[in-house]
Amino acid sequence: MVSFHKNQKKNNYQTPINNQNTNQSIILPLREKRVMVLTLRKLRFFWLYFLLLLILNQAKSDEFILVDRILVDVNGHAITLSALENELAWRQIQQPSLITKKKIIADLIDQEIMFQAADRSGILLGRWDKKVADEIQRLRGQYGSEKEFLDYLANKQLTLTGLTDRIRRQFILQSFINRQFSNQIEAEKISQAAKIYYQKNHLQFVLPATIQFQYILINIPDSASAKISSQAQSLAQTIHQELIAGKTFRQISNRYKNKMSLSDQQQPTIKVIREPQTRHTNTKLEIDIAKIDIGSISQPKRTVDGYLIAKLLGKSSSYQQPFKSVKEQIEKKLIEQQIEILLDDWLESERQNSSIQDFSQFEER
Repeated sequence: MVSFHKNQKKNNYQTPINNQNTNQSIILPLREKRVMVLTLRKLRFFWLYFLLLLILNQAKSDEFILVDRILVDVNGHAITLSALENELAWRQIQQPSLITKKKIIADLIDQEIMFQAADRSGILLGRWDKKVADEIQRLRGQYGSEKEFLDYLANKQLTLTGLTDRIRRQFILQSFINRQFSNQIEAEKISQAAKIYYQKNHLQFVLPATIQFQYILINIPDSASAKISSQAQSLAQTIHQELIAGKTFRQISNRYKNKMSLSDQQQPTIKVIREPQTRHTNTKLEIDIAKIDIGSISQPKRTVDGYLIAKLLGKSSSYQQPFKSVKEQIEKKLIEQQIEILLDDWLESERQNSSIQDFSQFEER
């Protein structure tokens, strides 16, 4: 038991320390003991501070390393958060709901199952370079410039490499589906089903009547007063009379070019469309235009935008397409439907036989 001895000075205590070599006690003043304790505490503090600096330095050096999150494991292959985000961007879905996220994850799982099956079936995953390059070139051709094409990719949050991978994957999956299920479809049954489909749905194959026309629109500004609307109607009547008298659309355009674009938003403006427009006769306005003779000028018709005057250039009646001309189209549709049924059944079986671990935990916003 350690005992304390009072010195002559009050509150100045000493404590013995056992000397292992001499088996004697060394009396250490309490003040020195406190200094030693404080020194040890400082050493521990500086050691912890040093460790903290090491950790922070390591974190700083790794700050540009992207760590993806695994949402689902499918037979040892990961579906990541970035894959989900890329798919959402491709489909242009912003702020998706929990249901939407789960639906897309389910689609990605099915794609991964098919992709693995394609690999097992011997479909060469690297042989698609030329076909992929041709498809990318076709997509490029839909845009006026390389910048527009790259803007399209940026809108989809894709790089050219990402687009290449996506297209290659689509080709592989489509090749697998065709190889796996097409031979299960009997051509004769599809041919017979196509005839039945046409008989039951022949109205789907009626080409609607069409019209070709030019038009002039006297535009009425939003929230225009009754006076402005009256001015627009009067202007429409004047232009109609000029067209009846033989003036051309070009002459009308030149005559009223000062009204094509006005800084005063409260005045009627004129839009002259000389290029022939082709429309199906689906609306009342289009049906009314179709009723006049070819080459004639319609009366000004009030629309939501203003008054429209049309010149009919041509028209065609509705037309029932014969079965022969749509047979291939119907058969293709029926084959796609049959393949979809076979694929759904196959996927259901494959899901049950696959190891699928779902780690995704999304909260509803």
